[in-house]
Amino acid sequence: RGMGGGRGMGGGRGGGRGDRQRPGILPDPNDPSPRAESSLQVRRIPPELLNRDILRAHFKRFGRILALRVVDLSGGDDAEQQQQQQQPQQRQRRRFGVAYVQFFSPGDARDALECPDWVLGNRGITLEYARKECLDEDEARARRAKLMTPEERKQQRRERAEAASRAKQEAAARRAEEQAELARKKAELASIQKQKAAVLQQAIKTQKAMLAQLGEEVDDGEAAGADAEMADAGPGSEGGSQRQGEEEGTRQEPEAEAAEEIDPEAAAAAAAEAAAAAEAAERERAAMAAQLEEAKVAAAAKAAEAAAMKRRIQEKLLAQARAAPEDPKLA
Repeated sequence: RGMGGGRGMGGGRGGGRGDRQRPGILPDPNDPSPRAESSLQVRRIPPELLNRDILRAHFKRFGRILALRVVDLSGGDDAEQQQQQQQPQQRQRRRFGVAYVQFFSPGDARDALECPDWVLGNRGITLEYARKECLDEDEARARRAKLMTPEERKQQRRERAEAASRAKQEAAARRAEEQAELARKKAELASIQKQKAAVLQQAIKTQKAMLAQLGEEVDDGEAAGADAEMADAGPGSEGGSQRQGEEEGTRQEPEAEAAEEIDPEAAAAAAAEAAAAAEAAERERAAMAAQLEEAKVAAAAKAAEAAAMKRRIQEKLLAQARAAPEDPKLA
C-alpha cells in the first residue's frame, strides 16, 4: 500500500501516513457512539508483533493492565479484507491482528492513547478507544481489588466512608426538609379547619339573626292584621265589644260611638299594607334561607378540601416512609 494515500493514520481514513502526528486516534467529542473508558483497541498488528508478552511489555509502562486479548485477523476489518481481495496475489499474504487492552484506570488508558511514540515502533499500528470494556464490571472490580496497593485500599475505604457519611447527611437533610414540609402542611390544614369553623359559626349566627328578624316581622304582620280585623268588626259586633272590653276595661260609651266613625276604606288599605309587609317579609326570609344554604355549601366545600389535603399528606408520608433509604450502618 502506498505511503501517500489510502487509509490515513492521523484521524481515521482519508489522510496520508506522512500527515500522521501520533499513533493514537483521539475520540471525536461529537460522536455519540458508545466507547469504553479503560480499554483500547490496537489495530493492524503485524504477525511478528502479535504476541501477548510483547504487547504487555509495551503497555505496562502506562499503568497496570487488567486484561489483554489478542485476535488474529486477516487484513484488519471487513472493508480492508475486501480491498485486499481486489489487489494482486502477492499483496494478500500480509496478515494483521487486533488486540484489546484494559487498564486499571481510565487515566492509564488516556496516557497510552496520547503517547506520541509509535506502538511497538511500528508506524502502521493504530490505537483508539474500544467500543466496550474487555471485562464486565464485576470481574474488573475483582481484578482491581487484587492489583490495589495497601495505600490504595486505605484510600478506597476512606472514600467509601466519606461517601457513606455524605449519603447519611443528605438523607438527614432530606428528612429535615420533609419534616418542615409536613409541619407547614399541618399548619395549613389547621388554618383551613379554623376557617371552616369560623364559616360554620358565621352561618349559624346569620341563621339565628334571620330567624329572629323573620319572627319580629311575622309578629308585626299579625298585629297589623288583628287591628284590621277589629276595625272591620266595629263596635256593633259581639266579638268586637268583647275585645274592647278585655283590652280597655273601663272605656266610656262615647269612645265606643267614636269607633263607629272609622272609615272602611282606611281599614282595607291598612289590611292591604299589612299583607304586603307580610309578603315582603316572606321574600326576605326566602333570600336569607338561600344565603344560608350557600354558606353551608361553601363550608362543605372547605371541609372536602381539607379532607383531600389531609389524605394527600398521609399518602405522601406513607410513600416517603416506604422509599426511605436504609442506614448504611445497618447494611
